[in-house]
Formats: sequence, structure tokens, C-alpha cells
Amino acid sequence: MEVRICNTCGIEKSLIDFPKRNGWYKHRCIPCEALTRKEYEEKRRTTPERQEYMKQYRPKYYLKNIDKIKTKVYDWKKLHKEETKVKMTIYYENHKEEIEAYKSNWRADNPEKIQATRNRRRARKAQTPQNDLTGAQWLELQVAFNPSLCLLWQAGQRSSDPGPPDAIGAQWSPYVA
Repeated sequence: MEVRICNTCGIEKSLIDFPKRNGWYKHRCIPCEALTRKEYEEKRRTTPERQEYMKQYRPKYYLKNIDKIKTKVYDWKKLHKEETKVKMTIYYENHKEEIEAYKSNWRADNPEKIQATRNRRRARKAQTPQNDLTGAQWLELQVAFNPSLCLLWQAGQRSSDPGPPDAIGAQWSPYVA
């Protein structure tokens, strides 16, 4: 078996430990070749020209390949659940104050979303059916299942049927001019 001395580390190794290129063995062993490539890539990535180019290129690439990227991320997280959990725990411990400040600011800015979440949670706990219909959806359902209600509401006869919520108002039929 032939042996060769690596030009980088100076260790004598068998030819199996050297990569081939165009049918010829290189003069650097596989670990040294990997290290050299890694150093080159790191140096290349840190140049200001490369960083500027990536700032412009990344958003375009993301928008063009958003589905592919999301499925890759989802699959990776699925395969590495424990690793992801550990990373998230460490991040939370290191940035606890910033995260709590962000959450409290968000809660102060979005009280209606907090209230909606609380209402859904209460309804789920009480095992009541959910009703997330908008006024327009409610209107379509009423018209589709009982068109005579439209005529009653147009005429102002609201006593027999409670009808849609008051937020919609008395004229809720699409047939009302």
C-alpha cells in the first residue's frame, strides 16, 4: 500500500486518506483539506462585499423559495426536537428580561386579542360551541337557511326572532337597498 506525506500537517498517511481530483491524489489529507476549505469559506463570508451582496440576495431568495425553506425548517425541527428544546431553553434563560418586556408591551398594545383568547379559552373550558363568525358570515347563514327572516327584518318586526347580533344592525339582508 502506498503512503504519502500531507503537505499541511506533515503526517505520513495511506493514499486512502487523500482525496482524488481528476484521477490524481491531492497533496493534502482529507481532514486538512476540510480545515483549509472551512477557513477559506469563513474568510470569504466575512468580506464586506460578500456581506453586502448577501443582504440584498437573501430576502429575494427567501421570497422565491419560501415554501421549500419552511418545509426544510419544519422537517429539521421535527428531527431535532430535543436539540431545539435545549436551544430555546438556553436562549430564554439568557434573554428573559427582553422577552418579558416584549410580551408585556405586546399585551398592552393588543388588549382585544388578549380578551378574545380569554373568551375562547373560557368557551373551550365550558365545552360550549365556538362561534367565530363575522357579521357578513352570520348574514349569509341567516339568509341561506331562512330567507323569510330577511323580510321580517326589513319590515322592522324583530320581536319574534332575535336575529343577528346588534352590531350588524337591523338591515342585515343583502336584498335591502
